[in-house]
Amino acid sequence: VRKVVARGSIRVDARRAVEKLREHLLLDLHFYPQEIVRAAVAGRATIVDVRHDADVVSITFDGDPLPIEVLPRLLDHVLDAAPERESRRRRFLALGLNAALGLGPAAVDLICAGSEGCVRVRWTPALLEVDEQGEPARLPEPEMIALPEGMRPGMIRVELRRRFGWRVI
Repeated sequence: VRKVVARGSIRVDARRAVEKLREHLLLDLHFYPQEIVRAAVAGRATIVDVRHDADVVSITFDGDPLPIEVLPRLLDHVLDAAPERESRRRRFLALGLNAALGLGPAAVDLICAGSEGCVRVRWTPALLEVDEQGEPARLPEPEMIALPEGMRPGMIRVELRRRFGWRVI
């Protein structure tokens, strides 16, 4: 026999939860490309292109477009456990971006090329910080950019830019 002692609700600070997930969710943060490719597959991608050099890792894929209004708050989907395909896709992409941010890059860019233009959302370590009151830093702003080389409308690219240092040289 079960007895309900109390009912209520709890508040979860999504920024802090995402930070803890960044530290503990994946076995190794360097597996972030796997989550991004899982997002590509969930988005019905027919091509995935991975390129890297000394300071940039770039993963480009096609598939279903992402709505521009979703992009700045994409990391909020790390905690989304909904079974729908689009929810899983956003969660996989959020997990990959979050893990990439855990590697301490200079920036992580999400670039979406649509019929109306190309939009980039850039996450930097400064955007992940909170102030003394525990308030989250500002959200990244979507910005219109020129279509990058190797992309066409309907493609998405995730770029991790490493900080300049001896490892880059």
